[in-house]
Amino acid sequence: MTVAECGAGPRGRAAGSVPTGRASAARRFPYRAAAAGTALAVVAVLATLLGVLVRPAAAQAPPQSAGASLPLPAEQSPAAEAKETAPSPTGVPFKPPHGWKRSTIVVFGDSLTEMGTSTPGGWVTGLAAMYSRRADILNRGFGGYTSKQAVQIVPEVADSISHKRTALAVVWWGANDAVNPQGPQAFMHVSLEDYATNLKTIVAKFKAAGVQNVMLVTPPPVDDAKRAAATPGFPPDRLISITEKYADAAVAAGAEAGVPVLNVFREIQSAFPDRAWSEKLMQADGLHFNEEGNKWIANLMNNFIWSNVPAARTEALPYHHPSWEEVQYGASAAQFEAERLAANSS
Repeated sequence: MTVAECGAGPRGRAAGSVPTGRASAARRFPYRAAAAGTALAVVAVLATLLGVLVRPAAAQAPPQSAGASLPLPAEQSPAAEAKETAPSPTGVPFKPPHGWKRSTIVVFGDSLTEMGTSTPGGWVTGLAAMYSRRADILNRGFGGYTSKQAVQIVPEVADSISHKRTALAVVWWGANDAVNPQGPQAFMHVSLEDYATNLKTIVAKFKAAGVQNVMLVTPPPVDDAKRAAATPGFPPDRLISITEKYADAAVAAGAEAGVPVLNVFREIQSAFPDRAWSEKLMQADGLHFNEEGNKWIANLMNNFIWSNVPAARTEALPYHHPSWEEVQYGASAAQFEAERLAANSS
């Protein structure tokens, strides 16, 4: 019997013919087609996840550090309904702009600033993590100095950054200026009037060096009892009632200089009533921050910048060179040269 005599099978194919091609293979082995489809789907998901992990995050509410479990003042906390950056008209996912040079943020202050990197989990270190690949955080902290010494050295500090893309100068003085004039460290004391004048001078020096964004930070509260225990037989070297006056003076100086002021003194007390801040945020000396306090300060600083210095927000600063997804591996030299020329022409 010939094949023709067997009659036509399903779909008009001769019953005795052998299926050929991908379509026929799929009909004969449907489980193989399903497995192949599943494998392709898994590959697509993995590729998407890889892109999400490597691609910098889109602009959104400021990131929170590990200290986010501690309360932040309501006016500094990111709004719950904060909107993400609107998508582009083309529908292309957000990609941060990239640039030839990395920005710089300088932090200028006393031991509260110096210890921001010299102690584990320091607030400056935390800020550097938030600005990774967008800005180098330049720590210019000088333990034991007052605003009097700061005025004397600010020309050197300002000159050292004048040639860089300085996005922000954070000025944090006052903890030593506010020492008790009747205490054992009275030699450090700087009058309220001189302190306010010094802050305005520092701001002016940074502005003259080309730093457009400058912010002041007030001294934090101190624990009187812990300070008294540190100097037995003498009056406490610091008192919260005196420090409060210097915090208010810093706020007034900032208003006169036209720069925003982060009132750490008020923020800490409002976030931690009944002096709970001393145990939660401070070291045993009642003056310097412990690890949790440093995390809290880093968060507070980041949130304040987000609300008051938009030009220095993390996503506002160029990503240093293209992400790996945007690098033209076969022609990267020409790509980087074009990036350099664009930076020089701007």
